[in-house]
Amino acid sequence: MQSFPTQLVRFLFFTEVNGIPVCLVCSQQVSVVKKYNIRHHYETHHAERYRGLQGQPRREKVKELIAGLFYGQGLSVTYKTLAQKTSQL
Repeated sequence: MQSFPTQLVRFLFFTEVNGIPVCLVCSQQVSVVKKYNIRHHYETHHAERYRGLQGQPRREKVKELIAGLFYGQGLSVTYKTLAQKTSQL
């Protein structure tokens, strides 16, 4: 199985949970798994707020949002799990 594309995580604030793309910012799921739909969600709802966040600060924000997503869903997150999800950022 191919891993979720790193660029979608880093640039569009999306990750994959149980095979479904989920927005890291608002936890909304995208119904059709296409890059266009994911980009459209980001551009419509979050681009204005996060557009200026680049480089290391952006990577740190993604890590923070991933941890919050898992915590908010009541999923146990170990340091190892978080490290695996964010290792390629």
